Order: sequence, then structure tokens, then C-alpha cells
Amino acid sequence: MTKKIQKDQSEELRRAKLEFIFRNEGESQRLRELLERNKKKRDEITTALATIGGKFRPEQKERWDFLYQEAVVDEELAEYLKKKIPPNAVNPVWRWVDYCMDIKQKMIMTTPQLNYKELKTKVIDMHCRDAREIFTELMNDRPAVHLLLGIDLTRSKEVIIEEVKKLVDEYKTKLGVHEAPGKRFKWLSIVRELMEIWDAWAGYGQRRCFHLIASKLKMPKSTVKARWRLAYRLIQNKEFSKEVAKESAVELCAKCKDSSKCYREEADDRMEFYPCAAYLKLTGKSYTREKVLENFDAVADQYIADNFEE
Repeated sequence: MTKKIQKDQSEELRRAKLEFIFRNEGESQRLRELLERNKKKRDEITTALATIGGKFRPEQKERWDFLYQEAVVDEELAEYLKKKIPPNAVNPVWRWVDYCMDIKQKMIMTTPQLNYKELKTKVIDMHCRDAREIFTELMNDRPAVHLLLGIDLTRSKEVIIEEVKKLVDEYKTKLGVHEAPGKRFKWLSIVRELMEIWDAWAGYGQRRCFHLIASKLKMPKSTVKARWRLAYRLIQNKEFSKEVAKESAVELCAKCKDSSKCYREEADDRMEFYPCAAYLKLTGKSYTREKVLENFDAVADQYIADNFEE
């Protein structure tokens, strides 16, 4: 069977990673805060650029907003995205607009406008000034497996693509570069199923519901369990473990709308906890309350073996 390679793998990877982040409560909140802060900083920059000369110009603000609409100006957000979002297979660096704006912003009040030749010279100087930063950005700190190219955008797209193909084949052969197993992202082709299983599990209140999910999605229960474990690792950035199983029953009670029904008033006016069937299933089997509390480690181990291990 011919191996299917996704041509838009980098885009699909980014989309999948964002799906995982937004299903992780802590990571989701952190990213939203950073994005909001970046938006405010970006607005401050474009407002300042539109106020050069002491007068705010709305039409200039619109132009700067367009140019900066995808800019990451917050350093902490840039570091977060670099850590969490997979890099592209191809990394472009095109700073012409940024450098031109920088030069004009600094010189507009002190000197006449530069002609194109003078502007070009200054932009090249700025590229040389920032060479280390640019090369690091291009190579993702992995110079051994990155080929640096200069592409003339005035040439036709077809000619550029053909020449790039030849260069990639040539240098892959020279360097013997092969795709590392960890970079193949085999789960990417089933990412929608992973999300369906995870969302269904969350929708059932994180109860022991794999048989219900299997029936709904028309797939074997063992497959549902295996893919739930994979989704857990990708979303939570850790493997499911005995410690997690121990916490699950408590989390279930905290989120349950009927938790008050599990407490009964005794003759001496004490409120005793009598767990529901779902709680007992989550901790293993239909154990009595006393046995659950006294043998929690053994119960949790059995729960993992029954529900999550292959």
C-alpha cells in the first residue's frame, strides 16, 4: 500500500496542537491571556505609527493594522508558540517591510525621504546586523538539517518549485537526512477521531463510558481505550498513570450535579458519604465504601488494567 503523505502537514499539525491546547484548561487559559496581551501591544504600536508627527490619522491606523494583523510582538507569546507549536518544514524570513517601516519611522522627522537605492542599502545593512537572529530563525537551532535558500520572487512559481525540488533531492542525498520516527506524527491522520473520543468522554462527565463511546462511534471498545490514552498524552502532555486514576473519582464528585445525594444523615446527625455506582465503577468495581478507602492503591491498579491498558 502506498504511504499517504499529507501535503499540508505543517498546517494540520498546528491546527491539531491548538485543538489539544484548548482542551487543556490550564494551557488554554494561558494562551488566551498571552494572545490578549499581544493584541493590546500590537494596537499600541500601530496607534503610535499612525500618530507620527503629532496627529493621529485613522487611514494610517488601518494600513498599519493590516500590516501587523498577524504579528507576534509579545516576547513571552513568541516563546510560548515556539515551544508548543511545531515549526514549518520551510521557514521564510522576509523583513523588507519591517525594516522599511523601522527606517522611515526613525528618519521621517529628521531627514528627507530616502530614495530606493539608499533604502535598499540600509535594509541590507540591517539584515547583516541581525544575521545571527535571522539564521537562528531560519534553521530552528538545527543547522545540520536545514538548507538555506535565496528565492527570487520575480521568477515564475513553476520555475522556483522545480529548482527547489532538485536542490532538496540533491542535499538530502548528500547529507543522508531521513525523517526521524518521532517526527512522522502518525496520529495526525486520526486526530479528528481522537478529539471525538475525548469530547465524548468529557461530555459523559468523565465517567467510565468507553462502551457508550464505542457504540456511538461504531468502533471496538479496545480501540476507543487506546485512542483515549493517546489523546490524554497529547492534551495533558503526560501519560495516564495510577496517580491520575486516584484523582479521577474525586474530580467526578466535584463536577457532579447530584453530589448532594451521596450524603446521608445518620442517627447522630453526622453526614456520611455513600458513593454512587459511577464513583464505585471509576475506582474499580462495586466495592463497599470501606474497602475502597482501605485498599485504594489496589483498586486503582485494577482500574487501570481493566480500562486503559492494552
